[in-house]
Amino acid sequence: KGNIFPNTNSGNFVIKAQKNIYRIEIVSQNGAKVFSRVYNNNRVVVNKVLANGIYFVEIYVGSKSDIKGMITRKLVVR
Repeated sequence: KGNIFPNTNSGNFVIKAQKNIYRIEIVSQNGAKVFSRVYNNNRVVVNKVLANGIYFVEIYVGSKSDIKGMITRKLVVR
């Protein structure tokens, strides 16, 4: 399980998951990857300037050697 808050936002938001977050990717509606970063925590703060629109946040949980799964959440930027 992964949560994004606040959602709607301006590109500054927090992601929390029950398991370790290994990587975050943000993908635009047209499929372009606009952000990708590796982490090692179950709470991540993202500060990314994004154009207004709808994005998809892909949250990879686990570790580099053992990715347990991916959670996708919709992100609205205004």
